Amino acid sequence: MMKAFGIKSYGGPENITELEVEKPQINDDEVLVETKAEGINPFDWKIAEGMVQSWLKLTFPIITNSDFAGVITKIGKNVQSFKVGDRVTGFTLTGASAQYIAAKPNRLALLPDNVDFVTGAGIPEASMTIWQGIFNYAHIIPGQKVLIQGGAGGLGTFGIQLLHQIGATVYTTASAKNKNLLISLGADQVIDYHTTNIKDVLQDIEVVFDTIGGESVADDFAVLKPEGLLVSTLGAKADELAVKKHIRVIDESANFNHLDLQPIVDLIGKGKVKVIISQTFPFSVEGIRKAIETSQSHHAVGKLIIDFNK
Repeated sequence: MMKAFGIKSYGGPENITELEVEKPQINDDEVLVETKAEGINPFDWKIAEGMVQSWLKLTFPIITNSDFAGVITKIGKNVQSFKVGDRVTGFTLTGASAQYIAAKPNRLALLPDNVDFVTGAGIPEASMTIWQGIFNYAHIIPGQKVLIQGGAGGLGTFGIQLLHQIGATVYTTASAKNKNLLISLGADQVIDYHTTNIKDVLQDIEVVFDTIGGESVADDFAVLKPEGLLVSTLGAKADELAVKKHIRVIDESANFNHLDLQPIVDLIGKGKVKVIISQTFPFSVEGIRKAIETSQSHHAVGKLIIDFNK
C-alpha cells in the first residue's frame, strides 16, 4: 500500500480524503516515479468538481492532481529515454497526489540537479500551456505588442519571462501589490485592474493571452488591433466586435509532451526562467484542501506546491 489522496465523488476540496491504494504496477512503456512534490492547478480542481465531464468522466475513487516531480525507481523494458535514478518533472491527467506514479515517458522531462523538487513540481502545466501558446499558436516575434490578462498567476509569470526574452513589448494586468515582481520578470507595463480599464490605456495590441476569461474577453477584443489574435485558455468565443475587426480566436488546450517540456526545464536550470512559488503545503488532507482553496481564490501569485517532505 502507498499513501495517496483523492476523491470518491465529484466535489470541492472538502471531498479530498486519504485513499487505500496499491503501489502502481508499470507496463513495458512506463516508468515508476517516487513522488517528492506535486503542483496544484485550476485544471485539477475543475476535473474534481466535474466541470470537464464532457470529455473526461472519472471512475471513483481516483487520485487527484496532475503536476509532479520525483525520482524514477523502475523502468519498463521498452523505455530508453530515462533510467533508474533520474530526477524528473512531469504531468499526468490524474494521479499526482500519491507516493508513486506510473508515468508516461513522453510526459516527463529530466530535472537538472540545481532545480529542487518543489520548484520542479511547479513547472509542467502552466509553463507548457503558455509555451505552446507563444511558440506553437501565436508565433511571437521581437517587437510585437502583447498583453497577458492575469500576469501574476502561474501562466502569467512564465509568459512574461518568455515574451521578454523573445523581445516582445509585454503588457499585463495584475494587482498593484504584484507590480514590482512582474516588472522584475520582464513586463514593460503593469495595469492595475482594480483602478484602470485596459481599454483606457491600451490600443493596437497584436496578441492577447487571456488566462482570466469572463468579462475580460470583451476588453481583449477592444484593445486588439484589426486582424489581431486572442489566445484563450478558458474557451473564449468571438463576439460582434471581434468579427468586425477580423480578430482570430484560439481556444488553447495544451498538448503535454516531452519535446516542449524539456526546453522550458532547461531554461529554468540555466537560470533564464524563474518558477514563482506562492506557497507550499504539507502532503496531507488538510494541506491539499488548503492548497485547492487558495487556488480557487484566484489570488495566488505563481504556483502552489505540495511538498511531500513538509
